[in-house]
Amino acid sequence: MKRSLVALVLVAACRSVFAAEGVGTSTAGIQCDGIQPVDVPNFRELAEASASINRDLCEALFEPLGEGSRAELAATETQWRESLLNFAETSRAQALRIAKVVPVENFDRPFAHLRARLDQGNINSLALPGFSVDRGMDGSFMFHFNDRAESARIQMADNAACQSQFELTCGELLEEFRRAFLQYKSAYSRVTADRTLDQIDELSEDWREFLATARSQTLLDLGLTTRRESDHFKQGYLVGPPGRQWFLLHPNLVYEHLSGAPDGFETKPGIALEIIGINYWRKADSPLPWPFGVSLATSFVDRPETDDVGFGLMFHVDNRYSLGFSHYDGGEFGVYLTVDLLNAINDKKKVFGDYKKRMLD
Repeated sequence: MKRSLVALVLVAACRSVFAAEGVGTSTAGIQCDGIQPVDVPNFRELAEASASINRDLCEALFEPLGEGSRAELAATETQWRESLLNFAETSRAQALRIAKVVPVENFDRPFAHLRARLDQGNINSLALPGFSVDRGMDGSFMFHFNDRAESARIQMADNAACQSQFELTCGELLEEFRRAFLQYKSAYSRVTADRTLDQIDELSEDWREFLATARSQTLLDLGLTTRRESDHFKQGYLVGPPGRQWFLLHPNLVYEHLSGAPDGFETKPGIALEIIGINYWRKADSPLPWPFGVSLATSFVDRPETDDVGFGLMFHVDNRYSLGFSHYDGGEFGVYLTVDLLNAINDKKKVFGDYKKRMLD
């Protein structure tokens, strides 16, 4: 099922913050019902539509739009999509005022990109499309909706035509269009930015706790974790660490006891390899009253007259201690213990950097 376009994102991103503060339809100096169109003589229709969307988005930040039946949520999603696509059409129609006066290369390209961005069913980001004007090396004006590869272009030589019709250069005219367009998301951007700033300290503390107390992870573990927890990391805004860690071919130094081994070889050091495993590093997320994990594992211990390789399960307690059980072909069971020594020498900054890199991929 597709995720909601904007309504569900708004409530997920902002409702918890504002509910705690008990705010109404204004915050951080924003009065939703007081939003007025910007003064742009050449694009008044766009300015009106932009202000209307701005007011609707602003008010939606303070309403419990995420509640209701599946049919009600689907109707809300459809309503938001239609409103934003209508705004995209209004933007294109207003830009045609320029295209009727001067040639615009690839005129439809940026507007097709804008429609695609607003029509996608999984807009799960706190960054609605913007509008930018860049100068080409030849002095031309390129405009796009945050993707320069999807630009349209007006040549510098057409400035005279723009001035004759609008009493503005083509660049000044595009700047006026930019002001009218960008108002649609100004309240939305401001409130969600405030939310991000408010959460930075809390998220930083969560990551510090994760790096200090969670089990150490190799690059393989980290890659599997970010893949398995992709819904958590791909939310489009700052997030804390996941509640679960995943492990793949993770090595451990262990001491194993095998009672059936020859005298003097019952307790020996060896290596246990977690083939695949999971760890709930935080008590709040654990199925037990403490941090807990389990892995399918194999152990390698060199002993005479016994198999060197056993298979079984490894259990992790409080992120630091692991207890494993291995079954050998002869029907014997070994028990081994390990302490997460790797965590003491792990480069915490590098681990966080690796997580951050994968979050942004």
